[in-house]
Amino acid sequence: MKAVLLDAGNTILGLDYELLAQTLAPGNPAVTPEALARAEARARKLLAPYFGAEKPPSLEEGIALFARAMAEPFGIDPEGEGTRRMVELFMSSEGMDRAWSVPIEGVEPALEELKSRGFKLAVVSNGDGQAPRRLRDAGLARFFEEIIDSGNVGVEKPDPRIFLLTLEKLGVEPAEAVHVGDFYQVDVLGARKAGLREGILIDPYGDWEEADCPRIPTVAHLPRLLDEMG
Repeated sequence: MKAVLLDAGNTILGLDYELLAQTLAPGNPAVTPEALARAEARARKLLAPYFGAEKPPSLEEGIALFARAMAEPFGIDPEGEGTRRMVELFMSSEGMDRAWSVPIEGVEPALEELKSRGFKLAVVSNGDGQAPRRLRDAGLARFFEEIIDSGNVGVEKPDPRIFLLTLEKLGVEPAEAVHVGDFYQVDVLGARKAGLREGILIDPYGDWEEADCPRIPTVAHLPRLLDEMG
């Protein structure tokens, strides 16, 4: 194994759940950052089939689906003001910058360890073209030889072409690489379509028990998993 490809959002760069709580339901004591993080992970699994479909939702449709799914566990009106504010936050570049701004705990030492072992590291993200800048702002870009954002290359996961483009830039064969991400239908199945050795799923709450792939809570657990994979 020579390379590790990683998704960006919810894999190495996390959401500012304090900001999201204040956006969705300011003053609601039930909507804590911790509870919202749990609701977001739940929404991710519920909605994953939409994003792996032959015709995935548009960016605005996807954001609306997520906002509604995150509001539902709290009894918040899915068409209400808070949900609309959430959609507006994610529909603006400035809002996306504010929301996706938190390096996930344990990511930096894990990436340092992987680089010290000689792995080539790259990001493969479905995004709005701003992943390179956001990762630079978060201090994470330094770990990666390539940062490929679908918004810049015109193809997105699970299409195998985005993985193969990244691997070509790295000079690595598909069977010599793994990919790590938080959507089974997008990240794991996409990696398999591209012929990668494996797709690894980020599953912080154990929601994906039925998934037929390796699962880890966070990237902090990745070096050990790669040791076990051999």
